[in-house]
Amino acid sequence: ASLADLAALLYESGACIGNDSGTCHLASNMHLPTLVISNCCKRMKLWRPGWRSGEVLTPPRWVPNFKGSRVRENHWRWFAPTRNAIKILKRLIPSWSLHNTEQPSDS
Repeated sequence: ASLADLAALLYESGACIGNDSGTCHLASNMHLPTLVISNCCKRMKLWRPGWRSGEVLTPPRWVPNFKGSRVRENHWRWFAPTRNAIKILKRLIPSWSLHNTEQPSDS
């Protein structure tokens, strides 16, 4: 696949959710809403897409990352739950929340 193919896919999708800032930069440059999910707050402040409004979901700064334990690095997914991503998406794409109001069943 080429960069043009990726751009076409992003355009048709209407938004980009990913952990790769390169793909999200392309989407942002195309004025699409972006959500980057990452384990590093500092890196994302520097490398976040900035051509269109987008957001970055990272663990809170209070999650420890001491040398040896690396809690934030190894277990960051627990501190960046899906419900937070959904809240961000509803802010970025208001029409998305209209079509996705059903809650998943517990069965």
